[in-house]
Amino acid sequence: MGKGFTFEITNNLSALLLNAYTPLRDDTALPPLRMTAITNDSVATLLSTAYLHPPHAGTRAAAGIVAGTGTNATCLCPVSKLAADKRRNGADAILMNTEWSINGTLPPLAPFRTAWDETLAARSEKPGFQPFEEMVGGRYLGEIVRLVAVDLFSGGKTELPRMLVTPYAVDTKLCSEVEGAASVDEVREMLAAYFGEAGLWPVESAQGFREIASAVSDRAAALVAAATIGALGVNDELATWAEKIVVGYTGTVLERYWRFRERCQQFLDELAGEGRVELVGTRDGGIVGAAVLAAMVEAGTT
Repeated sequence: MGKGFTFEITNNLSALLLNAYTPLRDDTALPPLRMTAITNDSVATLLSTAYLHPPHAGTRAAAGIVAGTGTNATCLCPVSKLAADKRRNGADAILMNTEWSINGTLPPLAPFRTAWDETLAARSEKPGFQPFEEMVGGRYLGEIVRLVAVDLFSGGKTELPRMLVTPYAVDTKLCSEVEGAASVDEVREMLAAYFGEAGLWPVESAQGFREIASAVSDRAAALVAAATIGALGVNDELATWAEKIVVGYTGTVLERYWRFRERCQQFLDELAGEGRVELVGTRDGGIVGAAVLAAMVEAGTT
């Protein structure tokens, strides 16, 4: 609901979807639709991971994380840790949608925030609403790089490209491509093509832009890894289970940003011990996980 959508009549998602779907079906050959269950991306990612990586050969699926345009995570939570009014009879644990991107995460992030993070937050649609997402989400990584670059390059010998001073003009995809470039000359060509001002990217500026992008993405990978360890702590996974813990992931930053997954895995190895927690890709995990949940509801096993 932080993406600009507003409920005006009802917050019954099933009814809203069916009301929109029925007219389309009347005009086409679409099949009938019955709503069995509604889930979100991170819950579905964990369900998909548990389905595709069942507990055998010493592994255990314990969390699902999303790191794309935005970020979120789902983990197991013992019912005993829930408030009394949220407990359900007959369950030892639930799947907990953490919504780890929103404002409750600000205090532990404070030591790692910079003036550029504060600037980005102050200019966002909802200042202070999603501090973690604004530090790791694909929607924001390019903007952080841009803010740093404008500050560091201003007052130098080279004129700033006009596009660089435009908010959100730097795409996170560009930062990934710049980091993965084979040489600084290739970086110069990329930046010249992107910004349309070839003469404004000497070697020093191109290399500086690359180093900024690397620092921003390194920090993001470290924060995602640390948050993952925190999510696993909800169910005391590292203390309780001796086998390898599998964390399913989806999202374009983890899937496509240059060496982001590898860096995140390295940080996990540093925090939990090498090979203790393994990131496993679950592309289309939202679709598979939703199907798993629907089947479980139909079978009465939720």
